[in-house]
Amino acid sequence: MIEERLYRPLFSACVAILKEKQEPIHYRALADEALVRANMDPWDKAGERVREKLLLLGASEWGTAYTGTPWCAGVLTEWFPGPQLQLLNSEASSTRIRGNATDAASACFEALMRREHMVDKNPNAAKARRLEGLARGQVIEQHTAQWFRVRWPSLWVPPDNEGQYDMWCDHDFKLMVYGRERKVDVMGPLRHGSFGTPFGGGKRRVDIHLIASIDGPDVVLHGFQPGAELDSSFCAEQTLPLSRLSVWLNWCVRGESWHGLVDAVRRMKGAA
Repeated sequence: MIEERLYRPLFSACVAILKEKQEPIHYRALADEALVRANMDPWDKAGERVREKLLLLGASEWGTAYTGTPWCAGVLTEWFPGPQLQLLNSEASSTRIRGNATDAASACFEALMRREHMVDKNPNAAKARRLEGLARGQVIEQHTAQWFRVRWPSLWVPPDNEGQYDMWCDHDFKLMVYGRERKVDVMGPLRHGSFGTPFGGGKRRVDIHLIASIDGPDVVLHGFQPGAELDSSFCAEQTLPLSRLSVWLNWCVRGESWHGLVDAVRRMKGAA
């Protein structure tokens, strides 16, 4: 019989897999993959142990939950609305996008083509500072947009001003999620490292605001804010974790009901 102390590496592997794949996984498939990852010999009751001890009872320690039927899947509680919304988004949940010369060249081209037609969000600043902000913003925007385009090509939609360099636009790209186009804006840091709406205006609330910054050679995607919750000033730790957005998009690609999944998790948590 497998001893209690041997559950921990199995459960740890399960959580790691959910964090990496960012989508619900059937408890038996999750257990099988976790056994391989933890270099453990397979045993008949592994799936049941994962379902009973980790998914149904592990919310406080492991941050896990169970959907019940029809998916019978393991999930992470951070993926869903609830009390955890009040917690700060940790640095560990940020996503690092490796610097890419092609994306940087695209950013330079966009900045040069659009410079004369862009809204000046900081008109009182020196010209050098304004141009530096434009360059950094375009690098962040291009890297982030391509990151989403590669991961969700079936959902990705170009912005309304694609190839129209004299046309102002309130979003950087769109996502077709559950039959509706959602406008996405990529937001870099303001002068003092915080995020929010620029003092000079020029920022409209759209469906999703992605919060990102440059760190060395890379772009770091910290999290996101729904447009209705966008504040004039906030820090990266006050954003929602990107995993919640990723799971939503992955579930959409699978053609499954998001509201159905959320309701299933709530029912199971209420029955626990």
